Amino acid sequence: MVAAGVLATVASRSAWAESADAVERRWSVGVQFGVLDRPAGHLGIPVAGSEDGYHLPFGLLGRYQINARLAINAGLGVPTGAMGAGVWTGIEVLQPIVADPRRIVALEVYEDSGLSLGFAGPDYFARRDNDFVGYGYAYKGPLAFAVRLPVGLRACWLRNRFDTFVEGAEVLALTPSVESLFELAAGLRVHW
Repeated sequence: MVAAGVLATVASRSAWAESADAVERRWSVGVQFGVLDRPAGHLGIPVAGSEDGYHLPFGLLGRYQINARLAINAGLGVPTGAMGAGVWTGIEVLQPIVADPRRIVALEVYEDSGLSLGFAGPDYFARRDNDFVGYGYAYKGPLAFAVRLPVGLRACWLRNRFDTFVEGAEVLALTPSVESLFELAAGLRVHW
C-alpha cells in the first residue's frame, strides 16, 4: 500500500513537472467534432450524405494556457447538433496524470466550465412544437444562452506540440427555455 502511494506521488510530481514545462507553448488552435449528441440534431457535417442522416457538429477552437494548471478556451461553430451556430468560452482547470520521461506523451484530465451564446436552432422547435422550421434557424431566430460543463481527457504529444482530447459536456440551455443537452466530442489542437 505504501509503495503504491509513493509511486502515485512520484508519477504525479513527474506529470506536474512535464505540464509546467509545457507552458512554454501557451497558445493553441484546433478543431473539435461532436461524436455523440443527446438529443441528436440536424446541424453539422452530414455523414450519411443526406439531410435526415447523422450530422457531425464541429467547432474551431482557441486556447491560452495561463500556467501549469489553468487555461482559457474559446470556440466558434456548432457546439452540438441540437443547437444552432454559436460561440463558447471557459476556464479550464487541468490535472496532469502521467508523463513519459522523454515527453513523447503526457495525459491530463480537465474541467472547462464556461458559457455559450448562439442560436436555438431548428431542432429546438422540433423538440418543443414538433415542427421543423428549416435550416435558416441555425443562424437566426431565438438566442440560446447556456452554461457548459465539459470534463475531458487530453493526451499531449511530442513535448506539447499538439494534443488530442475526448470530452463529455453537459450543456444547460437557459434560453429560450431551460433544457439539458449532452455532447461527446473529440478534437485536435496545435500548440506554439
